[in-house]
Amino acid sequence: MQIFDEKAHAKKLLKSGFTSFMSGTDLRILAKYFKHLGKNKSQIEKDIFAFCEKHNPDFNPVIYDQNIKSIIKSAIKADLKASKDVKVTKNELECIKNIKNYTRQKILFVMLVLAKHGAKEGAKKFYANPPFTEVLRYAKVNTNKEGWHKIVYELNQTGVIQGTKNQTCQVMFVDTMGETEIVVDDMENIVSFFPFFCASCGKTLETKPKRRDVCDECYNEFRKKDRHATR
Repeated sequence: MQIFDEKAHAKKLLKSGFTSFMSGTDLRILAKYFKHLGKNKSQIEKDIFAFCEKHNPDFNPVIYDQNIKSIIKSAIKADLKASKDVKVTKNELECIKNIKNYTRQKILFVMLVLAKHGAKEGAKKFYANPPFTEVLRYAKVNTNKEGWHKIVYELNQTGVIQGTKNQTCQVMFVDTMGETEIVVDDMENIVSFFPFFCASCGKTLETKPKRRDVCDECYNEFRKKDRHATR
């Protein structure tokens, strides 16, 4: 699961405990949070072990000693991630709009937002790192692994993304200087910010018509042509 606001997640952990037994992700975020509070390595270790003992009755400090210390050593080298708004430009939307398939458009929009959110200040390259199941969840798309590979292959062929050796995707059409069109300020509901583009005329609609990829006007026009063609 993608954690966008690590500070809020750490506070939730301290109140409610692990999201899953001895989660490495939880421990890593807690270590970064304690560092953020100004604690040194020794204090962080003490607080992490105390947390484990409090929320896991069967916790064995001897068994988990090396694993916890390794996580802490790695975590304190990184900064606590805070959630941030993601600006999507007109140029980026136009690029997505050129992909004449609503499902792929949604996936591409989510990949773009995830890549921009995860990038460091001044980054030159932008990567969508979450597992494909996470991308699909945020895009609200249902498909299996084979379907995902097909989608990634087709998007890769158009040049909008580029696959990497470590199974992530580099988003190739990021525009950091253009005019902002959309601001995504809720990372848990990314796709809700994505408009619908009519596959025929390109008109922007707030919501997608049911069972159709075209707006009402284009749909009615197609029906007129069909009726004339069958006479």
